[in-house]
Formats: sequence, C-alpha cells, structure tokens
Amino acid sequence: MKNRIVFFISLILLVNYSCNNNDSDTEQKTFLCCAENQLQSKNINNLNQTAGKINVISVFTPNEDGINDCLMVENLYKYSFNSLTIYDLNDKILFTTENYGKNSNSFCGDNIKSGTVKYKLVVENEQTFVEYGYVCIVKTEEEGKVFRAETECTFPLDDPIIF
Repeated sequence: MKNRIVFFISLILLVNYSCNNNDSDTEQKTFLCCAENQLQSKNINNLNQTAGKINVISVFTPNEDGINDCLMVENLYKYSFNSLTIYDLNDKILFTTENYGKNSNSFCGDNIKSGTVKYKLVVENEQTFVEYGYVCIVKTEEEGKVFRAETECTFPLDDPIIF
C-alpha cells in the first residue's frame, strides 16, 4: 500500500510539473511512442527490405547501465546510406547524422530530458524510404513507472528501468 501511495504522489508531482512548467526547452512528458503514429501518413517505403526489415525501437533508457542506452534501429546497418534526424516536439533539431550507428554516431539522449522526441529516418533517398515516428526517452526508475502507467508498450528488451 505504501508503494502505491508513493507511486501516485510521484505521478501527481510529475504531471503537475510537466503541465505547469512554461519553459520552452522542456520536453513534454507524455509518452507518444506506443500510441498511434500521427506522422505515419508521411512515410514512404519503396525499399526492398529482403536484407532485413528496418525497425526503430521506440523507447530507450540512457542511464549508462549498458542496457538500451542509445536509440536502436534494427537492420539499418545492412543498407548502404541512411540519415537520421531527431527533433523535439516543437520541431527543433536535437541530433542529425548520416549512416546512423556506424563510427559511434548514435543518439543516446545526452543533455535531453525524458519524454518524447520525433524522428525522421531516410534510407537511400526520400523517394525510396522515409519514416517518421516518435521515440520515448526514459532515464530513471521513477519515470519508468510513469511510462508503464501511461503506455501499454511491449518490447523485446530486458531493461530494468522500464520492465
């Protein structure tokens, strides 16, 4: 019972903080990564993915525990050229790179608050493959509890913060 009370007080404080903070640099705490992708209508997939289906893992936990610390994109390394751009919910660019995941150019959420960010992934060119979506960043166990309470996400990850 005591744990439930602490959880609900934490949840109320987190929601109150995220709703009452007017700082324009503050990330929205609402986790959109498991909801219906409102950006999906912009996606184009004319890429032959027989080498492996490209799959953006839509939640990561950059807490430096060695588990799920950076944004993962399954099978992306199998395609010769790609570009990835990460935006906040106000469309400010937070990260951009070419050939994501090679030569240590990964997005690990450094200096970014927990919550939701958007991404744009292009493979070869925008007429061949472009995918827009949301990624959730969860940095602490307390935020992991809120994440579990707000979403019905299921991921093949064994990360103690979110599962």
